[in-house]
Amino acid sequence: MKLTVTSEDKKRTKVAQPGWVTLEITGVKDELAKDRQSMNAVIDFLIVSSGTNEGIPIRYWVNEKFPAMHRSLIEALLGGSTSDDEATAFDFSPTLKGRKVLANVVNNKLDSGRIVNNVDEFKPL
Repeated sequence: MKLTVTSEDKKRTKVAQPGWVTLEITGVKDELAKDRQSMNAVIDFLIVSSGTNEGIPIRYWVNEKFPAMHRSLIEALLGGSTSDDEATAFDFSPTLKGRKVLANVVNNKLDSGRIVNNVDEFKPL
């Protein structure tokens, strides 16, 4: 087997300093969830804030079964808050490429001991 580790692969393993950064969407795709019972929108971001985190990619999953968990991302992409009393529809599609949001990057430790970058909150830029 021949294996190529790309520059992006290497950057994806870099642990970001926690805190608020500017993210740019570099790609959006749909994929079947692990449970094979629902769909995920997989959003690839790149940290574009200047500093030690610049250039680190972050992947974020939105599952159709848990839309309320992603309210801050939807509101950030819409540019403001949404009403608690009305439904909000949002299309996670490749047309989002290039859009920017503020995000609070956190580090989570996996069972394997590896530390990964995640986002726990989004805000409009």
